[in-house]
Amino acid sequence: MPAPKYTDEQKRQALEMVPELGQSETGRRLDMPKSTIQRWCTKAGVRTHRSEKVMAAAKASAADNAARRAVISSALIDDVERLRDQLFAPAQVYNFGGKDNTFAVEEINEPSFRDKQAIATTIGIFLQRSLELERFDSDGGRDEAALDEWLRTVLGRKL
Repeated sequence: MPAPKYTDEQKRQALEMVPELGQSETGRRLDMPKSTIQRWCTKAGVRTHRSEKVMAAAKASAADNAARRAVISSALIDDVERLRDQLFAPAQVYNFGGKDNTFAVEEINEPSFRDKQAIATTIGIFLQRSLELERFDSDGGRDEAALDEWLRTVLGRKL
């Protein structure tokens, strides 16, 4: 069955309603498919007030998240420094259990090789995550492009 033909007047009416009501509500009120209204809006460059609010909120959220990632990245570097200090510092070893369920602690000059290996692995992971966070926020706009692509999909139009 062929798609219905709409008059220029119906199209004009829909495009006038979209900024205040949005594409979905306009489609419901005029009994038109949302996809038709989306296509008209894209061609005419019509934007809803709500879509502008969504974009502003998304940008504000992205900025807030970037600030949070910077704090986490800095904290990871602090953690790396504390862990690095532990590699050759005195350490405690302990044993708990046995038939008498005893607990014993002894101080040694530095951690065992296995413990140093675990510390070094953790240092590597923390450094890698810190670098990934920094790279994510200095990627030359790829993050923003992904956000724009998502908004285009959600809003059904070019930004």
